[in-house]
Amino acid sequence: MRRTFVILCQLVEFSAMQTMTPAITIQAALAGFGQLGCDTEALLTATGVGRAALAAPFGAVPNDAFGLLWMAAFRQRPDPTLPTQVGLAVPFNEFGILDHLVTAAETGESVAKILVSKSQHVRAATNSQGAAA
Repeated sequence: MRRTFVILCQLVEFSAMQTMTPAITIQAALAGFGQLGCDTEALLTATGVGRAALAAPFGAVPNDAFGLLWMAAFRQRPDPTLPTQVGLAVPFNEFGILDHLVTAAETGESVAKILVSKSQHVRAATNSQGAAA
């Protein structure tokens, strides 16, 4: 019975993780939109996410926020090349250490190896921050 409960809890936790987007993704997109002259406050308002949610180091926001952000952006700037423009406009370091890792790595495979080898450290840091909250 206990094993079934544990498995059920893990499934619920996994399901919940799948419905969230890292807050840093929204922050980076907003930075790119800002570089293009979009009204980032209006875009953020359209997501329903507050600035405080974006400020958390390991914050996550509902997946819907990302879609709402893009819908609002396309209303402000109806251009089919907008995703490419935003990608090019996102300032270096918006994704923190990940930007440095990707630019320093020789291949995508080497990035993946580093991420896998360090994932336990990241998980431990996330767990300790959650325990401190």
